[in-house]
Amino acid sequence: MAKKPMKKIDGDALKGALKEEGDNMPNLQPKKAAQKDDRTDMSKTVQFPKYVWQQLKGFYDEDEPLRLNMLHAFKEAGITVHDEDLVNRRKKN
Repeated sequence: MAKKPMKKIDGDALKGALKEEGDNMPNLQPKKAAQKDDRTDMSKTVQFPKYVWQQLKGFYDEDEPLRLNMLHAFKEAGITVHDEDLVNRRKKN
C-alpha cells in the first residue's frame, strides 16, 4: 500500500485555528481573590520636614509599625479608618 503524500499545512491557517480553539478552552490560571476596591492597600511616599518626623517619633509607639501609628492618628483626626485595619499585620495571631 502506497503512502499518501502529506499535505502542506498553511501556517496562517494553523495559527488562526489554534487561536480560535484556544480562546474556547477553559482558563487554567487561578482566579485572583476579589478585594473590595476601597480596602486594598496603596503605597505612596510621604515626605515631611525633618522637624516633623522628629516630633512624630515622640508620639508614636515604637513597638508598632509607623503605618499603624499613622492610621490611629488619622482616625483621631476624623478620617474614616476601619477598626479591622488597625492591626499590626506583622504579628501572628
